[in-house]
Amino acid sequence: AAAPGGPYMKTNVIVTTDAKGAAYPSNATFSYIDVWSSKYSWGGEAPPSEGQMVVIPAGHTMLLDQNTPKLKILLIKGGTFMFDDEKDIELNAEHIMIVEDGKFLVGESEAKPYQHNAKIILHGHVRSKELPVYGAKTLAVRKGHLGLYGKHILHTWTHIMKTINP
Repeated sequence: AAAPGGPYMKTNVIVTTDAKGAAYPSNATFSYIDVWSSKYSWGGEAPPSEGQMVVIPAGHTMLLDQNTPKLKILLIKGGTFMFDDEKDIELNAEHIMIVEDGKFLVGESEAKPYQHNAKIILHGHVRSKELPVYGAKTLAVRKGHLGLYGKHILHTWTHIMKTINP
């Protein structure tokens, strides 16, 4: 969980017992995760504001725990960017690029899907400046992972009750 104004820490512990019934962790992992809303994730400064470029470098993990202003570019360059699964969140950007083995995750996996509403809004118009090769209003993956895991929707279709005009 996130400490007030501090980092998010995630631990995974598998507990086993010995012949006498004593429990001990046999496989423990610890992850240090920066939290978007914390000034400590941004070198003591406020989180990014509208029009800024954000880079998530290799070895860093960023947890998006609040709505963003409209970013110019979100570049996930080898790092991991993930949505906090405890609330509805909106990500606003003109361009989102996942490169150099970066990871963009909404939900942890198919087995652990995102349980709230996640909105990824790409901003721009027909005359927006384009990124070479990629264009405008970009969500691009070049040697990376885009994982969008949402809750299961029981019915993804419906019956039409009467003929409709095309």
